[in-house]
Amino acid sequence: MDARIPFSRAALALSLVLGAAQAASGADLPDLANMPPEIEQGRDLRTFLTPRQDTDKSAVVGSTHLGSTALTAEDQAIVEQGEAIKQGAGAAIDLKSMANSSMDKAMGEATELVRSMEETNPTLRAAKMEARKNETYAHHQTLLFVSLSLGKAALKEIFTMASERQDVVLVFRGVPEGMKLDEGMKHYQHLLAEYDPLPNLVIDPTLYRDFKVAEVPTLVTMDQGNDTQFTDRHELARVEGLSSPEWLEKQVAEGKKGDQGRRGPVMEIAEQDLIQMMQERVASVDWEAKKQAAVGRFWQKQQFNYIPPASHSRTRTIDPSVTVLQDLTGADGKVLMKAGTVLNPLDQVPFTQALVIFDPSVPGQMKILDRVLPELAKQPNIRQLTYLATQMDKAQGWEGYTNLSNRFEAPVYLVTKEIIERFEIEHTPSIVTSDGKVFVVKELTAKDGSAL
Repeated sequence: MDARIPFSRAALALSLVLGAAQAASGADLPDLANMPPEIEQGRDLRTFLTPRQDTDKSAVVGSTHLGSTALTAEDQAIVEQGEAIKQGAGAAIDLKSMANSSMDKAMGEATELVRSMEETNPTLRAAKMEARKNETYAHHQTLLFVSLSLGKAALKEIFTMASERQDVVLVFRGVPEGMKLDEGMKHYQHLLAEYDPLPNLVIDPTLYRDFKVAEVPTLVTMDQGNDTQFTDRHELARVEGLSSPEWLEKQVAEGKKGDQGRRGPVMEIAEQDLIQMMQERVASVDWEAKKQAAVGRFWQKQQFNYIPPASHSRTRTIDPSVTVLQDLTGADGKVLMKAGTVLNPLDQVPFTQALVIFDPSVPGQMKILDRVLPELAKQPNIRQLTYLATQMDKAQGWEGYTNLSNRFEAPVYLVTKEIIERFEIEHTPSIVTSDGKVFVVKELTAKDGSAL
C-alpha cells in the first residue's frame, strides 16, 4: 500500500489540555497542584530523548478530541469580572501601570486559558499539528514501532541498531503501566543511557493511530519527499515482526513496496495509549471544585501597597513639564525644537480624571470620601472618578470587593507602586486632579469639609 500519510486530519488532541493546564497553573483558575505531573508540567508527549533534539519544541499531535471544553456562562462571568478590575481606568492614565502585577499576570493567564479552551477552528488546528510533525520528523526516514513487551534482549538489539542508524525513530505508544509521564521518560532514558550516540526515541500515540499499528515490532519506511515536510512524504513499505531496517530497505530497492505482511513474531503493545491515559486522568478531576477553590484564593494571593493615613490636610502640586536641553534637529538639519523649550504633556493630553486613592479598611477614610466625592464629581473639568484602593479585606474576598464597587457604583482598582511614585502619593486618602498645567494632590483628613 502506497498510501499518503493522513496527517491532514490531525485535530486538537492533548495539546489543548496541556496548553490550558500550563496556562492556568498557579493562576486564578483551576489549580493544578494535584494534577498528574504530565498535565501540571505541560510536558511534551512526543519528546526526543537525545541531546541533539530540542525537547521543548514539539507538542502533542493527533486526531483525538478530548470532548467539550466550552466555558459556562458563570465561568465566563468570573473571567470577565477579573478582567474588569484590570481594564477601564481611563484614557489619560496608562492602564497597565494601574493593574496590580499579580492580578495582571493572573488575568493574562486566564485569558490564555479561555483562548485555548475556545479554539475550535479545525483548519487552524490541523495546520499547527502538521507544522509540529514537520519540525519533529522531517529528517527521519524510518519509524520502528516498539514496546517493552518485546523483552530486554530484543530491545537491546533494537537500541544498538537505532544508535547506529540516526535516520530511525523508535516510537513508543505510552509509558510503562503504573508510571506517570515523567517517571516513564526517566525509565526510557535509563534504558538508553549506555548508548552513544543516543537512539532517537519518541512517545507518540498519534503515529500508532496514523499508521494503524496494532502489534510490535512494526517497521515503516517513507520516501525522501520534501526534506522539510514530513507530512508530504509517502509510506513506501511496511513490515510486521522485523526490526531490521536493512531488510525493508532491500525490498524497496527491489521494487517491492507496500505492505510486506508479517515476517516474524509479534507482541501486543504493553503501554497504554498516552492520550487515552491522559483523557482518563483529566476526566477524573473535579474541575468545578478546583475552579471554586481558585476563585476563593484570588484575594489571598494579592500583594497590596500600604500607604499610611494622613495626619493633617495638605495640598501639593506636581509639574510634569520637561525642558529641552539642546536643539532638536530633523534629518535635513532643520531645527525642530530649540533648547530651552518647555514641554508640558497636559497641554497635549488634558487630565480629566480624579484619582481617588484610599484605604477601604479604614472606616474614617470611607466617611471622608462620602463627604467630598459628590462635590468632586460635579466639577466641570472632572469627567471620571477612578478609585484606587491600597488594600482589600482578604477575608471578605470577592464579596467585599463587590460591596465596595457597588458603594461607588464604579469598578475599584488596586493602586500600584508606579502610580504611587508617579504622583508622589504619601498618605491616604489622596485625590489627584489637574488644573490644566500641573497635577494637584490633596491629602484629606476627617477635619476637611466638603470643599475641594
